[in-house]
Amino acid sequence: VYLLDWGWPRAGDAALGLEDYADRMIGKAVDSICTRTGRSTVNLLGICQGGTFALCFAALNPDRVARLILTVTPVDFQTDEDLLSRLVRHVDLDALVDAWGNIDGDMLNAKYVIMHGESPSAAEKAAWATVEQMFARFNAADKYVFSVPMWNFGLPYVLKHYIDVITQPGLAWSFDPDAGYSGLVTGKAAAIYSSGGAYHEGSGAEAFDLQKPAFEGWLAFVGLTDVSRVIVAPTLGDPDSVAKVREDAATAARALAAEF
Repeated sequence: VYLLDWGWPRAGDAALGLEDYADRMIGKAVDSICTRTGRSTVNLLGICQGGTFALCFAALNPDRVARLILTVTPVDFQTDEDLLSRLVRHVDLDALVDAWGNIDGDMLNAKYVIMHGESPSAAEKAAWATVEQMFARFNAADKYVFSVPMWNFGLPYVLKHYIDVITQPGLAWSFDPDAGYSGLVTGKAAAIYSSGGAYHEGSGAEAFDLQKPAFEGWLAFVGLTDVSRVIVAPTLGDPDSVAKVREDAATAARALAAEF
């Protein structure tokens, strides 16, 4: 059994495309395995996104794959039956990468080096400077308005990516052995939540709400405890009910804006 390791992610990897993973990298691994074993084909197992890559490779190189095994692998990205497929059509992934880049190995390592009071390398310092720049832009505000839709019961991955980038030791939070964790961000925050279903107390679906508790838990962790809510939910229902939900939310938003 051979396990494919994608390697240590770095800033330069942001330019890699689907063909690099699904054809070039898997192809090099298959070449190596065939050289070691003396065989001309391999049995290829792919899981989740790795399964998508494996499927692409098998389609491009059918003579090199004896058997293809896929587990929890997305295949049809154009179907209307899959919520993620519908949502991703409206996400400009290139703009996302251009705006925030990828969280590369140096950036990840710099975080833990700094957390442990060690000296970062030159590459880690450069990566950390990017993080500091992003955080400084966020921290320059004294009021925050967040638009937080619910995706599959939780936070959108774009928002989670941003949270992961700016929630850093010495910037957004600190730790003291005696006092514990302390948030370093100050100001007022307003969160506009929207969801197709209703997850309020008494709805019977509270356990599925991985949106509001998670987001407000993060706000409190970084120091934003003065938080106001506007909830737009449920947005799935008959037209009259949805119109009433939106009207009530707009009224609540106007009232909040007058005193925010």
